[in-house]
Amino acid sequence: MSAGLAELLTLAGVELAFEHSRRWLKGFLLFDVSENTIRQATQALGQKQTADETQLRDQSQDPTWLQAHLRTADPIPTRLYGSLDAAKVRIEPRKEAEKRAETETWRDLKVGCWYEAEPGQPTFRYDTSDAV
Repeated sequence: MSAGLAELLTLAGVELAFEHSRRWLKGFLLFDVSENTIRQATQALGQKQTADETQLRDQSQDPTWLQAHLRTADPIPTRLYGSLDAAKVRIEPRKEAEKRAETETWRDLKVGCWYEAEPGQPTFRYDTSDAV
């Protein structure tokens, strides 16, 4: 299985039930893939993601790795963009008093993202030659 096909199977396996994914993919790929193949691809990526997250968690607790990481001389970006957002999410009650409360417990979920932008060529040009 190619890496591209494995990614498609995994995306379908995460979004839909495996049987539904099989039918959906058959319509798009024009060949049949078994539910077990979709399950295996999805589980393999899940295991890889878990291992990557475990490694990152362990590294974030290792002062030696953190200091070496801070000293890495990466090029400084010309312009760095940041985005922040927040949303209210319902949290399952943790304490007995919250479980008995008539109102649900909501918390703020905050997300931040840093990114660089690269200049690109416009892909659409409006033709004004036919304009009146």
